[in-house]
Amino acid sequence: MTVEIERPMFKLEKLWKILVVVGVAFSLCGFGRGLDENLCPVKKQPERYTVLILDLSDPLTPKHKSELGRVIRDLIEPKENSDVSYFYVAPGEALVVYQLTNNLESVDQIVKVCSPCKNPKRWTWKDDLVQGRAICRQQWKRFERKLDDIYKLLDESNPQSSSPILEFLGVILPRYAPSGIGNLNKPVKRTHIILVSDLLQHSRQLSHYGSYPSPKEITTTPGLRAVALDLTGVDFSLFRLERFTGGRRQTKEHYYWWTELIKEFGGRLRLQDAF
Repeated sequence: MTVEIERPMFKLEKLWKILVVVGVAFSLCGFGRGLDENLCPVKKQPERYTVLILDLSDPLTPKHKSELGRVIRDLIEPKENSDVSYFYVAPGEALVVYQLTNNLESVDQIVKVCSPCKNPKRWTWKDDLVQGRAICRQQWKRFERKLDDIYKLLDESNPQSSSPILEFLGVILPRYAPSGIGNLNKPVKRTHIILVSDLLQHSRQLSHYGSYPSPKEITTTPGLRAVALDLTGVDFSLFRLERFTGGRRQTKEHYYWWTELIKEFGGRLRLQDAF
């Protein structure tokens, strides 16, 4: 009588298939439920907010658009072993986009979207255990359509008589500061503000078109308290758009004035660049 012995490898293969089937079944039952039209959770806050603020008061140059395209790609694709991995909007996190305006009574988000899953093109066999690839592809297409709205913004310009950058941030920050959106059971991650602007603050309270106070003076001068910000728990990335007409004002001192400002207001500067 011949006894046929089942190979251990065959058992592993069968176990692997079972795990895949079970994982897909669970994901098909639950994936996509409880999401709103922006792919964000209905009954809870996103795990983190990344807020992109675009200053389009002057037309963007081809170089500006190219560099901004790179920034947006960094937001949706993780970089392994990169010092800018914190840029990545991971599944369950939200990307919100605003356009800088001097009408502070009507500040509305232009785009809000949550990353629904890892890009299906970059999936591994492990991802199949916890998510349904076909459903993720559908969600990802919706996600990309929302991102297209950001690229469309880059072709627009909105000339303004003033540039109240600090006042605008004062309106935006309370909406996404960790103290306002977290809870005692599960504090959210640090909010990441990405400001893309010529960084030439210009309002009645403070203007870079002339002499202006140091960041420390802002916090100690009563007349400037209106532009003081609380950046506790907030990460900042600054991209200064180099303007030909603003070259005399966009000096090295002006560049590092913003570095000092973020620190003085209690924030953490993650990246500062100019293009």
